[in-house]
This record gives sequence, C-alpha cells and structure tokens, in this order.
Amino acid sequence: MKKSDSLKGELFNLEKEMDTLMNKEGVTADEINAKSDEMKVIQAKLDYELQKRKEK
Repeated sequence: MKKSDSLKGELFNLEKEMDTLMNKEGVTADEINAKSDEMKVIQAKLDYELQKRKEK
C-alpha cells in the first residue's frame, strides 16, 4: 500500500470522526479544533507525498 493511500484512509476516518463530533451534544470548541488540527496535519502530509510523486 502506498503511503498516500494510507494517509487518504486516515483522513477519511478523521472526517467521519469530525462529523460525529459536530452532531454530538456538549462538544467543546477545543475538541473540534483539535480534530481539525489533526486533519490539517494529515492533509499536509498527503499533499507532500503527492507532490513528491509528481516530481519523480
């Protein structure tokens, strides 16, 4: 499995977790921000991997 495929799967799972959080009662802004930050990190890693592949 390519690293980018793994990152896409991880990002997909985080998106599902974010949807769950958004529909959950009593969730704090800090929890949502933390999940959003996680997603940004994974997206940046994915972008980096895809860019590396383009350069080859």
